[in-house]
Amino acid sequence: MSTIIHDQCEAVVTRKPHRCPGCRLLWPKGTRMSRVVFTDMGKIASCYWCEACDAIVLSHNYHSDDLETCDGELRDDNLAEWEAECKKAYGFVHGQEADGHEGTRTAHEGRPQPEPEE
Repeated sequence: MSTIIHDQCEAVVTRKPHRCPGCRLLWPKGTRMSRVVFTDMGKIASCYWCEACDAIVLSHNYHSDDLETCDGELRDDNLAEWEAECKKAYGFVHGQEADGHEGTRTAHEGRPQPEPEE
């Protein structure tokens, strides 16, 4: 079981790419995210939540035990809400072009990048 030991209230601007556990998207360096520090089996660790997932966690009043096994479920289970929060926080919805089509958005600092195809 993980125990949150420090939840930074203010968003940080990341210095390297991080994957949000709430949506499982890889966010590039320069993205505003919330850093959470926790202990897990005696070790200190941290993770970064995108602002859309962080807003959903706060609005639904999730407990830290509910988020322990979160693996993209916040986005999957609350897609319409997640898209609205993402647009409010970042000004766009991940994976959508300006014309509404999925796919090939050009990389831009502060926007989530599609995972490289292998």
